[in-house]
Amino acid sequence: MKYRCEHFKIQELVSEKLYLMVHEDVLWQMFDENLLRGIDWLRDQFGPITINNWHSGGAFKQSGLRMKGSKYYSPFSMHAVGQAADLKFSDWTPNQVSEKLRRFSVVPYIMRIENGTTTWLHVDTKPIGQAGLYFFNP
Repeated sequence: MKYRCEHFKIQELVSEKLYLMVHEDVLWQMFDENLLRGIDWLRDQFGPITINNWHSGGAFKQSGLRMKGSKYYSPFSMHAVGQAADLKFSDWTPNQVSEKLRRFSVVPYIMRIENGTTTWLHVDTKPIGQAGLYFFNP
């Protein structure tokens, strides 16, 4: 059986439309296991994180897996292949988390972090061909 997050429900990782169309077991299979383990690790380190919150009446709907036809879909995005998430931390700003992570030689499971976002922290598992965490500009 594929890894399922300890801290996140599948609704937090997909859009409502996708959730209603595809069985939960299949949805978990659509994600890179390293991403799932990585966001759980980040939750353990930094406390509560919001990805998507449409299921509880919130505004975030496209911060996890993005499917063709969604407003923010790009076929070249790691979101399109289940390898990225945009994280909103309850107790930290994205810049604070980013600065803390820069001090780690390796962050388990996560390969890349986007620089310069102000309301979320983009993390992904795109292979980069080097050891350590890679910070990139959008």
